[in-house]
Amino acid sequence: MSATRPHTMPAAPRRTIGAALGLVLVVAAAPFLSPASAAQPTGDAQATAETAATSAATVKTSDPAIWVNATDPTKSLVLGANNEDGLVTYDLTGAKLAQAGVTSPPVAVSGVDTRNGVMLSGSPASMAMSVGNGMMHFYAIDPATQKLTDKTGAAAGIAPPDWGQGKISTVCMYQSPVSHNTYAFVMSNDGEMEQLQLDGSSGKFTVTTVRGYHANATPTTPAWDVTAVAGSQPGGCVADDEMQTLYVAEKTVGIWKFGAEPGDPTTGTLIDTPTTATPAGHLSTKTLGLALAKTGDGAGYLIASSPDATGGPLADSFMVYDRAAGNAFIRSFHVTAGTFDNCQQTDGIDAAVGNLGGTFTAGMFVCQDQHNQTSGAPATNQNYKMVPLDRIVDPTGPAVTTSTTIPSVTTPTTVPTQVQVPNRSGYWMVGADGRVYNFGDANSYGDATLATGALAVDVEPTPTGNGYWIVDNMGHVFARGDATGLGDVDRSILRPGEFVTSLSSTATGKGYWVFTTLGRAISFGDAVWYGDMSQVKLNGPVLDSIPSADGKGYYMVASDGGIFTFGDAVFKGSMGDKPLNKPVQSLVPDADGSGYWLVASDGGIFAFDAPFRGSMGAVKLNKPVTGMVRFGNGYLMVAEDGGIFSFSDKKFFGSLGDHPPANPITSVAVLEAPAAAQ
Repeated sequence: MSATRPHTMPAAPRRTIGAALGLVLVVAAAPFLSPASAAQPTGDAQATAETAATSAATVKTSDPAIWVNATDPTKSLVLGANNEDGLVTYDLTGAKLAQAGVTSPPVAVSGVDTRNGVMLSGSPASMAMSVGNGMMHFYAIDPATQKLTDKTGAAAGIAPPDWGQGKISTVCMYQSPVSHNTYAFVMSNDGEMEQLQLDGSSGKFTVTTVRGYHANATPTTPAWDVTAVAGSQPGGCVADDEMQTLYVAEKTVGIWKFGAEPGDPTTGTLIDTPTTATPAGHLSTKTLGLALAKTGDGAGYLIASSPDATGGPLADSFMVYDRAAGNAFIRSFHVTAGTFDNCQQTDGIDAAVGNLGGTFTAGMFVCQDQHNQTSGAPATNQNYKMVPLDRIVDPTGPAVTTSTTIPSVTTPTTVPTQVQVPNRSGYWMVGADGRVYNFGDANSYGDATLATGALAVDVEPTPTGNGYWIVDNMGHVFARGDATGLGDVDRSILRPGEFVTSLSSTATGKGYWVFTTLGRAISFGDAVWYGDMSQVKLNGPVLDSIPSADGKGYYMVASDGGIFTFGDAVFKGSMGDKPLNKPVQSLVPDADGSGYWLVASDGGIFAFDAPFRGSMGAVKLNKPVTGMVRFGNGYLMVAEDGGIFSFSDKKFFGSLGDHPPANPITSVAVLEAPAAAQ
């Protein structure tokens, strides 16, 4: 938890360990109008390798996928959906590898994607999934031999169940950090989309519809059409596992962003549009392939192929966006002729980060080349070009960006030095699954990807309000936005049954304290350790902690209402010796730091040298209160179902109470910070 800080700082979060498409045109207008800045390469790039060409001039390449070999990245593969040539594999020199039993003629393969860690016969495996002629095929990849083995539940392939019309032609895979299930999004040229859950428990993959297009789905799921314009066609798609996001290109409309979880709406938000649209974006009217390059937690790039017509102003262009919330536009580039020819009229693309050896020590970008030719010679059979990733993006990641909300418009801007301008106000909630919900001017900077069995217990804003930390009960800290990761808790120092309950930032943002159920305080960065309760037997677990006003001490509160002070934190009283209807969940200092409030899970408030603003103690709640934070001249509570109860002079920005999340809300944090300089 955070200390009471000057009004230019965001206030603290509060949590408890006890909480353990028919397409709608929702356009966050013009998040793409302001560029992000970073130490990006300038100009165009050239390939340093190319794959073997297709078997005939009539055979088209379509969609590449890079499979990264986690055991030996230099033995990674490029897979090509090569239509009549079937699914083809290449090594990192571009040489074609022989594969027995892999999809081949007469199946015309049009899409492919890969993932590691997919459960097959009860063990994690590397796999590829291809689509062609309306059928799906699944393959296990052996990291030692680079060989693919068919693991499809039917020899002829599997048709998507509950399908409507048109044949599936595009696929992108998704691994949920929430359920840890693996899914596939399959899409037809008509725009129909279906999300399928993969099941490899029998040793062969089968699928079940969980969202999207259907004919006779049971239980019925709403139909999902990802195109917004009659007669329009989708291009490619890519899923961001960590950010729980799906991106879909619609050729003439732009790039759509959807939630990737099965329970998310089928409503999309446009992140960029063509230059001919209003407001004008950066794309041509022919946006096709999409790729993702992850450079760190919540950091990296979304890349789009938007080649335009031959001779057009954006001919053979690729666009780069920030992977973080807001998807700020970064730059455009071409793959031009050098040792190898340029990428022309590119459809599918892919990207991978990491040392793949040779010229690809920072990663690789692959683009399909429809006009494979050299030095003006006639075009030969199609192939894929292989480009070092650091020639198109900064492999360390883009600069941190934030977004400033105005009615129905979100405009990302690069985080500058803060100036004293009118305050931003809003709040964040975090669920036990690590998902962040933002309200008002508080922007989302990404969720936490939790390990199996871990629960997110706290969210803490940075001093600028342009980022936050999320901590789980196992002590892993996730830094988002401009938050700096300073380390996780060493579990070996904790006792059996001891769990992390909260995190508090120092006023500089260059340090934080992590607190546990046994009252242990663990310091990182410039956070000073002032003592703790880890050697004292407590009547109840410590559920919340917060620094003193000047950061030279901190408070802890236990579930029985006991208050423990360290450093210059001043004791003003407690509920430790009094009977309570419900356990105390949080401690919140008042605005001047001279007193504090306690809140119980039934919404009851106990004020100690702080003005009483009201409570929910006499009101029957749908779910218990799980946290509280100072808000304006009073305080704001959050319940397990995302309900917000505000007792302050600040504006109410909404809640989740009418639409409770699947996982309980465990913490709330408030944004009260100056607006970022424009």
